[in-house]
Amino acid sequence: MNTLLMQRKSIDRRIQRVLGVGLFIVCAASYLAVYRPASSARAQIINDMSNAQSQLNEDQQRASSLDSVRDEVGKLERQLKRFKPLSGVKELANFHEQLSGLGDATGIRKYTLNQRPSVSLATCREWPTDVTFEASFDDAAKFLSRLESIDRLTRVRRLKIDTIDSRQGTVRVSLSLSLFSTEE
Repeated sequence: MNTLLMQRKSIDRRIQRVLGVGLFIVCAASYLAVYRPASSARAQIINDMSNAQSQLNEDQQRASSLDSVRDEVGKLERQLKRFKPLSGVKELANFHEQLSGLGDATGIRKYTLNQRPSVSLATCREWPTDVTFEASFDDAAKFLSRLESIDRLTRVRRLKIDTIDSRQGTVRVSLSLSLFSTEE
């Protein structure tokens, strides 16, 4: 009986060893097949979330600066509206008609207009024009004032006023002005 008991204990120990080794193998296989890849994927997800949060914070910071940029653009647009626009090349004849109309409206005499060849600049085209006329000093001042109020970008390059008759206040005005237009 003793031997039978000893044999049984020996078999029980072997079964326990086999079950222990089997359990160890199952645990090791579970770790390698399930837990480790899941932990690795979880770590990757956490890393991706961290990167996404960082990107979100950067984007929110840049977006908050957009309000100040938008305000600055609006301010610049308002400032730009104060400047006279560039004319188109097709509007050049209309400009000459406006100058003649100014002459008629202000009572000037012996009005001449000489268009010189245009000059191409970096961002626009300059159309130099020489204008001469005779008028009373007051009428000449009205003409120059109305010339300044024309809604076109113009620059007076040279202005010469000679007295014709000092008693009557008559003058001869010679001016060189430039109209600026878009390149077309």
